[in-house]
Amino acid sequence: MRRMGAAFGLAVLVATTAGAGMRYESTTRTVDEDGDAKQEFIVTSWVDGDKARIEFREAKGSPVPDDAYMLTTDGGRTMYLVDPEEKTYMQWDLDRMFQTLGDLQQASGGMVSMDFTDTSADYQGSSPGGTILGYDTTKHAMKSAFTMQLKVFGMKQSTTIATETESWMTSELSAPGFGAWLRETPPKTGDPELDSMLDGIAAKLDGVVLKSVSRSVMTDSKGRETRSTSTTEVTSIEETDIEPSMFEIPPDYEKVEMPSMQEGDGSDEDQPKGLGGLFKKIGG
Repeated sequence: MRRMGAAFGLAVLVATTAGAGMRYESTTRTVDEDGDAKQEFIVTSWVDGDKARIEFREAKGSPVPDDAYMLTTDGGRTMYLVDPEEKTYMQWDLDRMFQTLGDLQQASGGMVSMDFTDTSADYQGSSPGGTILGYDTTKHAMKSAFTMQLKVFGMKQSTTIATETESWMTSELSAPGFGAWLRETPPKTGDPELDSMLDGIAAKLDGVVLKSVSRSVMTDSKGRETRSTSTTEVTSIEETDIEPSMFEIPPDYEKVEMPSMQEGDGSDEDQPKGLGGLFKKIGG
């Protein structure tokens, strides 16, 4: 009886400390027109309702520093980037990252500027996408294009970027935490017209992205083209028990702010601690 009581107590303890959730893996690979990989990494994520933890491995050109991971507890509306090596964390805001270019323009007194022209974004429609990993999908197609005019200390450079994207989405995965990574919501470019167009397309997309293929053509002012294809695909998904601590930031970790071009003069002394050196770590 004592053994049965102990076993029952252990079962209750496990039930109260670990919850049923989902674990999935996805791969992202970007190749140039010759098929050479420019970016390649694997994501492992745990999802429980609104909560998600996203880890990166085997990373080449990963969007986060080595050994760091992302957390959300509100379905991806607020994301935190956690760095165990530095014992720091910061709110991760892709829109803020792109707005950093606007900070640079303001900080430079107009010596550096960026403008968007010839913007377009079109939703091409949907069709049955078949099944992926046992989930029914809908295939969505869209196109976008813009010309970016960059001026640096009087020197001008023009680049046109045209992208065609196909996405296979399922409505059979309802946990909001999936949207932290598997979504088709583009970051803000800072151009109101283009952002409005992209938001209009995003409003037509409902569900979780199980596969996405984007083909881009970049054309410079001399007509030279650079082509690339980026593919993200979920390769496995399963139910699993998840410890609540997986979605918690350790209490001894220090919060730092995402760096801004307007903060300091760019010297090492002005760089925030920990994840504040994020862009430097990604760049090299």
